Amino acid sequence: MIASWMIYIVLVSATVTIAAAIVESALRATRLPTRVLWVVAICFPIVVAIASAQLADPTQMRPRILPTNELRGGLLGRDQPGNSSSRFVPSLSIAVFPGSRLAMFDLPLLSLWITTSLLTLVVFGGAAVSLRRIRSAAELREIDGVRVSVTPSTGPLVVGVLHPQILIPRWVLELDRSEQQLVVAHEQEHLRGRDPALLALSAFVVALTPWNPFLWYMLRRLGRAVELDCDRRVLAERPDMRAYTGLLLSVASRSQSTLLPLAGLAASTSSLEERFRAMTTNPTRNRGYRLLSAATVVVLLLVATAMMPRPIRGAQGDANLISGQAGTRATGRVRVVSASRFSTYKVYATGGSFSDSGDPPFARLDTLNQFVGALSSAGRVFNIDLTNGDVHFVSQDTSSIHVEAAMFGGSRALWFSATGRHLVLKRGGVGVLSEDPQQGVDLADKTFFEFQVDTPAVVREAVKPKYPDALKPSGLGGEVLAQFVVDSSGHVDMDSFKALKSTAPEFTAAVKAVLPAWKINPAIMRGARVSQLVQQAFEFAPPPRE
Repeated sequence: MIASWMIYIVLVSATVTIAAAIVESALRATRLPTRVLWVVAICFPIVVAIASAQLADPTQMRPRILPTNELRGGLLGRDQPGNSSSRFVPSLSIAVFPGSRLAMFDLPLLSLWITTSLLTLVVFGGAAVSLRRIRSAAELREIDGVRVSVTPSTGPLVVGVLHPQILIPRWVLELDRSEQQLVVAHEQEHLRGRDPALLALSAFVVALTPWNPFLWYMLRRLGRAVELDCDRRVLAERPDMRAYTGLLLSVASRSQSTLLPLAGLAASTSSLEERFRAMTTNPTRNRGYRLLSAATVVVLLLVATAMMPRPIRGAQGDANLISGQAGTRATGRVRVVSASRFSTYKVYATGGSFSDSGDPPFARLDTLNQFVGALSSAGRVFNIDLTNGDVHFVSQDTSSIHVEAAMFGGSRALWFSATGRHLVLKRGGVGVLSEDPQQGVDLADKTFFEFQVDTPAVVREAVKPKYPDALKPSGLGGEVLAQFVVDSSGHVDMDSFKALKSTAPEFTAAVKAVLPAWKINPAIMRGARVSQLVQQAFEFAPPPRE
């Protein structure tokens, strides 16, 4: 996973570098500033990676594989036969599973990433501390009414982000007054343009991914852009190009290198030829055409960046449900949100299973009526296993709900989504079926749940189960949670009986013995009697002591 994200960030950085270089060329031809362009270009890959990491969370992703038909909400098939219209569109993400070759390098690459980032920050921080010490020991002077710090040999440059200060070497005091004024004017332009802050921010971003060569290249281009923009502003105020270029040559012969990207005459002497060329180049006539052409190319490159496949986690950390399951296992995650402002919904499984992925998570769930709750705007995430059956999400009111699911296992990941009142995640993870629970069904042949019928089944006469004689010596209480079908005639279908929870088999037998004698009003749907699945709890009090 780490290797995939590193590759993704490098590819995005390469595309952004090309785009920024094209735009810079157009801006230079029109004498427009470019330093902010490179700051945005440096930050862009990191921002895109963070945003993509959020989108690539299977519980947050919009569907990339679409339904192939609209039959009753669109049952999505993994291997549907037919013509090309029944094929899935390709995903723009790549699933990386724990057992993949790239995932094997996660730990060493993450360790290397953290180590190099910390080392880069230490190097930058050490250089900053050294400059701070030089600044503290410098002599305060005024040149042309501007307060400066005079050092033995460091400068001319600006040091500091929150409280920047101009540093000039002592040899500047030996220059004539006009040259001193040019030096100070150059550094003041850096202060006005907030160049130290832009360089510090960019250096920090580069330190987050120090293994990315394109960010280092963009940081160097930013340093040059800072000086070129400053040259343009200085010459606009003091248009004496001969004196200014002579000063640059003088500074270049005396400057010292530094590990930090800094703003100042002494900070970028390796690009004198480029700076001289920029000063003497006249703006082109077709400035609008160049800018439009550059913008078109940039848009195309950014679209290409957006189309780059993003890596996603191919498995989650749920030891019971997700980790280690591959091959024919149909596991995944689903996020449930309300299609309206508020909704209450029920989750149940018919052969499948699900568990809440909250912190702390609920126990693994396998049966009907396990969760009822109110939806928030962020929704709720469930781990699901559809290997052996379905999982249902049913609205408890008139509003609709929306599910987005990501399935793993087999040869590829699969995403699907649907909106409706009754959403069924189908066995095998092949897709989701959206249907109105009260429409398009055969009432005579279908068993309904309580939330589906118009009038639920009601017990008229109930026989209370007796405490088992075999358990009387123990003196213990017990409980049974039973599930059974009440048919359209009002009788309990004992073949459907299931004990969802029972303290002892004897208690279960006691419940089964009395259910056939119960008299029940059957459930009603659209004026007709229908079968309904019922859950009923029974409690057994401890027998009195003799």
